[in-house]
This record gives sequence, structure tokens and C-alpha cells, in this order.
Amino acid sequence: MRKFILIFILITISFANAQTGKWKIVDRTRFYCSKVKDSLGCFYFGVQNVGEKNIIAVGNAGITWPIARVSKDGGKTWETTLLDTPKVQQDFNKAAVRSVSCVDTSLSIILCDSCVYWRSTDGWKNWARFKTDCIRTANQSPEFFIKIFNMNCGILMTVKEFFTTNDGGLTFNKVIPNLPDSLLPSSYTHFDIPENNVIIVVSYKKTLTDYIIRSDDGGITWEAYKCFDSYYRICKVNFLDKNIGYAIAHVQFEPPNTRFRNVILKTEDGGKNWRIQLDTLIPAESDLSLAIKFADYNNGIALGWRSTLWRTTNGGDKWFLDTSYNYNNVIDDLVDIAFISHKKMIGVTQGLSYIYEYSEEETSVTDLPSLSNSSLAIYPNPVSSTNAFTAKIKLRKSANIKLKIYNTLGNLLEEKSSESASDEFEWLIATDRYPTGAYCVRVESDAGENASKVFVVLR
Repeated sequence: MRKFILIFILITISFANAQTGKWKIVDRTRFYCSKVKDSLGCFYFGVQNVGEKNIIAVGNAGITWPIARVSKDGGKTWETTLLDTPKVQQDFNKAAVRSVSCVDTSLSIILCDSCVYWRSTDGWKNWARFKTDCIRTANQSPEFFIKIFNMNCGILMTVKEFFTTNDGGLTFNKVIPNLPDSLLPSSYTHFDIPENNVIIVVSYKKTLTDYIIRSDDGGITWEAYKCFDSYYRICKVNFLDKNIGYAIAHVQFEPPNTRFRNVILKTEDGGKNWRIQLDTLIPAESDLSLAIKFADYNNGIALGWRSTLWRTTNGGDKWFLDTSYNYNNVIDDLVDIAFISHKKMIGVTQGLSYIYEYSEEETSVTDLPSLSNSSLAIYPNPVSSTNAFTAKIKLRKSANIKLKIYNTLGNLLEEKSSESASDEFEWLIATDRYPTGAYCVRVESDAGENASKVFVVLR
């Protein structure tokens, strides 16, 4: 099984596009609260854009007081349009923000726990507070999601139940799927509304583990698909239309809880069948559970903890680990990302009140010369008993180079520089200190030519 996973990584992961852009801080806000006599940070939970100019980031000031930060110029400047300021000392049972959904700037809803929500219909200038009845457990789960597809179709979900709206969020009605008891979910994980009245829900039942329930008529009738392996724990789904969708899963690989698998799956038949696009071993704390989003049918991201950001530019046929997202460039974990375009993203953090912007226009990497005449060969590959491999590099023109080796988390493990310029290099690289796994060799020349190749070490 271990060899299969490593070979799968070798075939499917491309690092050729790693480090293609730059992250920078575009906003950090703190608020002084006289009631608690302290400066409050912003714990963000979500970010969404409407077009390329209008962006809203939502979270909580001082853990529990809802806040919305808004940009109308593509992320250059930000202002606060919602801050539910406290009248008394901080109440930890207060309804805290969990997610946001926007049809456009004329209809947006910020969802809090306890099914409290804030609704704006005037471009995020003013917010009205609403509440619908829902189950609140003693240990309240943070899993509250909302999506408003249009004025006639929207879903509000908690871990135990969900509600539909057909009036733009003025009212919500509880839904009990018309399924037999054997298929009726005991809890819900995530959902999406890819088209009007098409609702796809990741559900859970102990006898079935994770599975899909789906309605094509706005929640009136339902069908269920037992489509995931029993050991998968699906975290998020994203459907681009009623047929094509993606899911991220975090799977325990072997006890104790030290090694897991991050898995990205794709369906092309509306959730009935799924195939693996990425399957890789990771440390337990780097689970891929925060978000999977697409700017279009080609460009997508899968976001996890501890600087884990997988990206694709071809609809998921190949995923690469974006090594520009690391603690040197982004000093806190991003918890959500909004695509402004396929070359620009906005990300929000929880711990340090930061909003970040990613842009590929700010780097020269996208303007590299053609690599059609450059090559990087590695042999043997996989590397086993030899404890070394040969890297043979051929450039279009003579240059000095740097050879860098990364692990699958994007950490730089080794770097080697040439002593003089040439158009061909052949280096022997020792691997005796590398454990079993997949690694990336990246060659960078001072003439602007880059090349990457994945190799595998087997013990």
C-alpha cells in the first residue's frame, strides 16, 4: 500500500508551478473595547468576493462579536461595515460568526452559531439581525454553513439539521429528507448548491459512514448515494455544475494518530461516483479540511492546516503543492480563500487578524522563457538501495544554477549551487538521510530557466 501511494504521488503531482506568486498583507485590524479594556483582534472564518472589486471578510472581534470587513477596490483598502459591539463584558455564549454567502452585493448573509444571521441588501452598508430555531448542543460545533444561490434557493446547515429558504433568507424552513430510516442521516458535514434547486449534501450515518444525499427540486424529494470508501472522512465539497464536483478528505493511515492521508476526489456524474486525484501521506496536524474552491473549470485550490495549499491549473488532473504559502510569507494559517481571478486570491487568518493577497502579477516567474529546450533527468527513480541519484540538467544557454530539494509540504531540505556557468550539469545527490517518501528537485538558473522533477525514495 505504501509503495502504491508513493508511485501515485510520483505520477500525479507536478511541482512545475510551485512558487508562482507572492503573498502580502493587505489588512490588519484591531479594536479597543472599553468594556473589557483591551484591544481585540479579528478571528476570521470566511471570505467571499463578488466580481473582482467587491470582497467581504467575516469573523469575530474578541472571539464572539461579529465583524465584517469590506473592500470595494479589489482588496487595496478595507472598512468595517458590521461590528456587533458589546454592551456588557464579553459573553462567550454570544452567537459568533461561522460563514458567509453572497448572491451579489444586493443580498448577503453572515451566519453565526445558534442560527443567528445578519442580512444585507444594500451593498454591505447596513445589516439586519435575524434568528431561526435550531438545535444547540452543550458543546456547540463550529460547523455552521450557509449558501444563498439566488432569491429562491438557499440552505442553512448545522451539524444536526438543515433549513431551506425561498425568500432570500427572510425565513428558513427545516428539511427532513424523505428517505427511509436506513438512509436518513444522523449528521451533516457540508453541502453545495451548484445550480438552482440542486442541493448536494455530504451526510453521515454510523452504518454508512460518509455518503451523499441529493435533491434536484429544491429539497422536496431526495436520493442517496453510498459512494465513498468507509474510512474516508469527507471535509468539504465544491460543485462547479450539477455534474462536476470535488471533495477533500482527511483519512487516518495507521494508528496511533500520527500519520494521515490527504485525499482529493472528483465526480463527473453529480456525486454518484468519485475518483481519486490526489492521495498523499501527511503529518496529522496538516489535514486538508478547510476549503476546496475553483475560480473556473481549470484553476482550483485545496486548503489545509500548517501551510498546506494544493493547486491545480488543469481541472485537477495534476495538483501541485504551492510552496509560496509558508510561514516565511504568511505567518499564520489561512482559514479561507476567495478567488478574485485565477492569478489573484484573498486569504484570511484566525489568530493574528490578517488579510492576505496572493498575486502572480507581482513576480517575474510567469514571464520565464520557454523551457522547451531545457531538461532535467533523474536516475535511478525511484531511489532505493543506491542511496543516491544522478541529476542531469540541460539548459538552452549557459548559466549558473541552484538545485533545491523539497518535501511534499514544501519545506526546503537541501540546496546546491554551481561553481561556474554551463549549459549542462550532471550531479550525484546522496539520499541516505531521506526517509521513504516523495520529493521534488527544482533547478533555477540565473538566466531565468527553471525545471522541476519528482523523485521517490523507497526503503
